[in-house]
Amino acid sequence: MNEVTREFGQVTITKVDGENAVIGGSKVIYDIKVSEDAVESFNPGMIKMCGTLSESAELLVTGSGREYQAVVKLPEEPGTIGLYADTEVMMNGINSRSAAVPAATDMVFTMLKTSERGKKGNDAAITFVIGVPDSFYIKQYTFTLNGAVKSTRTSNEFTYKGLTNGAVYTLGCKVEAYTSKKGNATVVKELVKTNVQIPSQLESHMLEFHSIRVTGVEGGKPKTGDCHFIRTKNGNTVLIDCGLKDTADKIDKYLRGTVGLKATNGVIKIDYFINTHPHHDHLEGFQYLTGYKWSGSQAVYNQANQTNKSVRYQFSNVVLGVNCKLPFMQNTDYIKNMIYYAEHFSKLKTVCAGNCFSVDGLIFNILSPYPADVMPLEWLSNSSDNTADKLTYIRKIIGNNNSVDGSSSKNNQSIVMKIINGGRKFLAMGDAELYTEELLLGKAADEADWNVKITNTINKINLAADIAAAKKISKAQAVADYSLNRFTAKDLGAIVLKKGHHGTANNMSLDFLKAVNVNKIIVSAEMHSATSPLADTTLANAKQYFREEKLITDAEWPTKWQSFIFSTGKHGRDGGFFIRTYGRECDFSDPYSKKKY
Repeated sequence: MNEVTREFGQVTITKVDGENAVIGGSKVIYDIKVSEDAVESFNPGMIKMCGTLSESAELLVTGSGREYQAVVKLPEEPGTIGLYADTEVMMNGINSRSAAVPAATDMVFTMLKTSERGKKGNDAAITFVIGVPDSFYIKQYTFTLNGAVKSTRTSNEFTYKGLTNGAVYTLGCKVEAYTSKKGNATVVKELVKTNVQIPSQLESHMLEFHSIRVTGVEGGKPKTGDCHFIRTKNGNTVLIDCGLKDTADKIDKYLRGTVGLKATNGVIKIDYFINTHPHHDHLEGFQYLTGYKWSGSQAVYNQANQTNKSVRYQFSNVVLGVNCKLPFMQNTDYIKNMIYYAEHFSKLKTVCAGNCFSVDGLIFNILSPYPADVMPLEWLSNSSDNTADKLTYIRKIIGNNNSVDGSSSKNNQSIVMKIINGGRKFLAMGDAELYTEELLLGKAADEADWNVKITNTINKINLAADIAAAKKISKAQAVADYSLNRFTAKDLGAIVLKKGHHGTANNMSLDFLKAVNVNKIIVSAEMHSATSPLADTTLANAKQYFREEKLITDAEWPTKWQSFIFSTGKHGRDGGFFIRTYGRECDFSDPYSKKKY
């Protein structure tokens, strides 16, 4: 963020209200003064927006002569926004919008809440989420209820419990934010949401979360992809990932059959498509569902490209990770196809840690990834990434140096999100691995190694130590140089965990399970063995966790584990399984046998 007034040669831009943090959905006003010598050459088109919201905000410039006024209408999403005089910036030798030094750059915050009515009248709850441009900027949040402090934390979400049905509340949050990515200067912003009331009745159906079985064949062997579908109480729809190229027909069959989606004029419309990361087992199906295929320079509709030629899917919004446009992330045609589609036939939203958005009262709180200038890709890669992705290796290899126990920088670019519906919270990990878990647990700046067992290997994972070794500096210097203390612990608490990276062993540590405090685990995977969809290590972690939580005994495990771990291979039969929330409860169902767990 910058000072309120900035001069661009003979053009001066001043933010009218002087605030350097504003609320999404509001308007920001700037005064523009042009020197007498520049009046003839100036035109309003020289005034440009910059920042992460520049493509979705609206700009109107009015005035004449030496005085103008610019009004920026902000979208209801977090990010940054600022103005600059384009011609003057170019004269100073700055050749890109991202490099432009804007006037009065603002942090734009959003406030979202979701409520849950109590059964007894005084056991209602409200979850309040603060959306910020990038959680790397945030020092701390202080949440208040009716003016009284309830929690000071480093996480952007807080659940107020023990509330009363019918009562009206004022929710508040004081956000202390760093003003730059380096340095300790901070700014404080007070955010308040008034007249917040618990819903008038207990909802009978609030959310469906479907895990669709998308197993195809690759290299003559079974290959499991990822695909999840959400339908809200008012019928809004979200598709998370879309499997392999030969599983699009399975997704279509499930959505039309089990879910009951209907086409209008041959098109099924879905409100949001979220691609967690650009690996083919999460993305290949996109071209077969939409009918758009990469032509070499752009995405072109081709009905013959559809698996089912009578149905085409149309996505109103496409949500991708913040680093999706980096060359490293766009190295295949199906990724380029999806991004072109998002930019030309849909609305593209890029998200990073700290962002959030709402769909019919359902909050998607984004916990990862971080922008590449904060979290360089090579920090999360291993040596196997060097050949294909041309990344500099910093991280130590883990496991047995094979595909199931190694790590991938793209997997660790996964969108990790908390899906919040009243008091029910789902933590969806994409394909995120141990290194992402380390960041979510706030361990980036730890001096002590984090011991994680992968297969039969004990690995010491420590970001500060890895950087220190690569850069030949001390761990303390690595923490200081890379601001590792800003990677603070997230609020991971959730009733359901969608496990990262299918059934593999390179994620879901015991520490992570305890931080989530999960009741159920769902996994997109076939069976690793006759008795489990998980690799030996993650299965052992799950068993130990559920045993320590006194939810299951060793004697019960062989027959009751499938009431705690839900696999698309085990529970999904030929389609999938789903979770419904009824008020405060979660109901897990196999849509074929109608069995309840």
